[in-house]
Amino acid sequence: DLDGTLIQGESQKIIFLYFWHIRLISNWTFIRVIFWFLLYKMKIISNVSWIMKKAYLSLKGIEVKDFNKILKIIIKKKIKPRIYPQFLKKIQDFQKKGYKIGIISTSINMLVQILAKELKLDFGIGTILEQKNKILTGKIKGNILYHYQKVIVLQKLALKRKWNLNQSYAFSDNFSDLPLLKIVGHPIVINPDRKLKKIAKQLHWSIYQWKIN
Repeated sequence: DLDGTLIQGESQKIIFLYFWHIRLISNWTFIRVIFWFLLYKMKIISNVSWIMKKAYLSLKGIEVKDFNKILKIIIKKKIKPRIYPQFLKKIQDFQKKGYKIGIISTSINMLVQILAKELKLDFGIGTILEQKNKILTGKIKGNILYHYQKVIVLQKLALKRKWNLNQSYAFSDNFSDLPLLKIVGHPIVINPDRKLKKIAKQLHWSIYQWKIN
């Protein structure tokens, strides 16, 4: 998982904040998007799919090459400083042991892939934004990687690459990732929300409380 697990905060909120900062989206659009994400954070809205579909309509018409350039700047300036140093150490330890490491996130695929490449991970998979003629349509292509959709993606990947999920690890901070955590042999929770922390304690899962130094 990316948001709240590998990094402190929510990558999609960071993206829209930066887009507003460089005037790529209007004040009104920014206020609405942040308000929707706030309602989701407060558990008032539970449908993250609805929020994402509404939010990304504001990016319609942006050229993919320009979008990628901006994402690289966001990752360098805003995302990397938010990475938990404890997780970077964990990644290095697992890489030394020969594990394949990647990110599966609800956040957008282009950002996840760029970040995975920057961190020298084996894969990065996120929600795909639709594009036509190398221009964003504002729509989401396929399923949003949320809840059970993450499980489907991981199972397909494990089957293709012949990974043993019973010997694998998964990390998350959010109760929505419970299905993902349950299909691996070694689930680990990072700064978990209240519901996930309760279940993790009941099931004797490892719990880490990490922070940015």
